[in-house]
Amino acid sequence: MAGGSGVRFWPASRARLPKQFLPIAGDVPLLARTLARLRGLVPPERIWVCLGSAHRDAARESLAAFGGVRLLVEPFGCDTAACVAFSALAVSRVDPEARLAVLPADHVIDPEADFREALRAASTGLGEGELLTFGIRPREPATSYGYVEVGSEVGRRGMLAVHRVAAFREKPDLATAQGYLRGGKHLWNAGIFLWRAKGILAALRRYVPRVVEPLEAVAADFGTEREPASLAQAYARSQRISIDYGVLEPASRSGGARDGAVTVVPVDWTWDDVGSWGAAARYLAEDGAGNRVRGAVEALDSAGCIAVSDAKHLVALLGAKDLIVVHTPDATLVCDRAREGELKKLQEHLKARGREGVL
Repeated sequence: MAGGSGVRFWPASRARLPKQFLPIAGDVPLLARTLARLRGLVPPERIWVCLGSAHRDAARESLAAFGGVRLLVEPFGCDTAACVAFSALAVSRVDPEARLAVLPADHVIDPEADFREALRAASTGLGEGELLTFGIRPREPATSYGYVEVGSEVGRRGMLAVHRVAAFREKPDLATAQGYLRGGKHLWNAGIFLWRAKGILAALRRYVPRVVEPLEAVAADFGTEREPASLAQAYARSQRISIDYGVLEPASRSGGARDGAVTVVPVDWTWDDVGSWGAAARYLAEDGAGNRVRGAVEALDSAGCIAVSDAKHLVALLGAKDLIVVHTPDATLVCDRAREGELKKLQEHLKARGREGVL
């Protein structure tokens, strides 16, 4: 799943170049890093990338080294339930028995060998209707993630324990998150799923028919010249809802699919959805004074800043503290680190001021 609008990493990210196409956490784009993580597990011709039409060119550039990868182009973003439905329908036309690993394109996971082994083991014996998610054992009382409450163990696949999902929990306040950490029964919801194409389509029909039925009506047009127009009409009629809210949460409450229900596998990967400049800071060079920097940056008597530029344009900090400074050729952000959550508000202000060209 490679959709997204690029709000939280402005001005490096833009509407046509969101974070998954940028080297936010290293030297390669996050999308390319996600595909590289699958090497040895899934051949390129069995990898499908679902993205918006505005991002087709950026995706092709990021995927140049991965010959055979297929693109599923959404006419516009309609949340993750539509993305999952479109993908499952497209894949099932090629392989009705397919098992699907559904991965966000913008995560950082380590060690990657453990990730591949977990996907391999968890997919073995996957039930016809099972909806499996991976839960990360929390390292801190994070308030920016959703949580999965772990229920009883229902079996093992290799070294992995498989549990029923007792409940999905919203992003908590700090006190609640601290309680989750102490209790040991809650995991971070990684948003990484395993299911069979037939199983997820059945669940979509049961819980969110207004998502899947418009797409099923035009599935015969997939792969033809009629696909873009048919998809646009189907998406315009589709319900906008996430796969978590639309399917996984009600399925977990009702007992879920006939033979597998909603299950969770606890894992110990180092996992990061790199959701902000503050989160990306850990992947930038540390200058010895608490500043995290990339590119041509010099800091004097400054601390706690995040500064990003290219190799040619110098960003110089003097007496700065806890700022985010991001330089691009046509826009520069200077932001109090404590207010980076308001970047969307800033972009709305810029749009109102006629500055759409930098968004």
